[in-house]
Amino acid sequence: MMSIKPKAGHIQATPTRTRMLNINRTPPLIALCLSLSLASACSQTQNNKATLAQTPSVSAMSLNIYGHATMPKAAKQYAQIIHQHAPDVIGIQEGVQDWKIGPGLPTDYSRAQTLAGALGSCWQHQHQIFINTCQGNQFINAARFDLSDGINATRTGESAVISKHGLTFRVINVHWDHENQSTRDANARETIAEINNFEKKNLPLILLGDFNMPCQQLESMRKEANLTLLIDAGIDCIFANNFTGQGMQFPAPPSDHPGVKINVTRQLN
Repeated sequence: MMSIKPKAGHIQATPTRTRMLNINRTPPLIALCLSLSLASACSQTQNNKATLAQTPSVSAMSLNIYGHATMPKAAKQYAQIIHQHAPDVIGIQEGVQDWKIGPGLPTDYSRAQTLAGALGSCWQHQHQIFINTCQGNQFINAARFDLSDGINATRTGESAVISKHGLTFRVINVHWDHENQSTRDANARETIAEINNFEKKNLPLILLGDFNMPCQQLESMRKEANLTLLIDAGIDCIFANNFTGQGMQFPAPPSDHPGVKINVTRQLN
């Protein structure tokens, strides 16, 4: 038979084969590694979800009770506000007599004690930090730390380690000076030192209080102590470390401050 030659300038098409990966022909060791990697990733995802589901949430509140003007007569009103928002922990300010008492730490916490009585049997307090024991909270320890005093007010910070259903966390409550910026600068340095010098640095932390300066102006403290600002209500602020969540503010009459509150869970790495 006569053979047909391709014309000049034309390329004769050659059938091609598409080579597909046959997973059944993957070397056994590689297949095993792939299977183990996928299993490990799935297991880690499931573990994270399980941990998140088992980690209790924490709600924390801060309130300046305008003590010299409204306490003790307003104790029941403040207790009603606190019951309405049902926090696990609350730090109050002006629950202590600190006005023109001279150097040293305050000793008269009668305003805080009156509020504790109005709150009822579910509540315990150490100085001005209160916990709701009926929601599973327990004090592990509590202490005060010295802050530089203002012209008239003796300033003191408070710190507590609290446990809730297996989650241990730390709360710091502060009331910085309102009369002098240099004193507030000193209060900031002292608060940072209290945060950073704590021996158990991995504990989740909530820092709350009346800072007597705008929350947005506390950026250097926030960065140095590795904090996240969760609620900004002017000078009433709540920061957190190793917690994730959100905050809110609300009227709290007869106080001249709003109440602030956060709802958070432990931040997973």
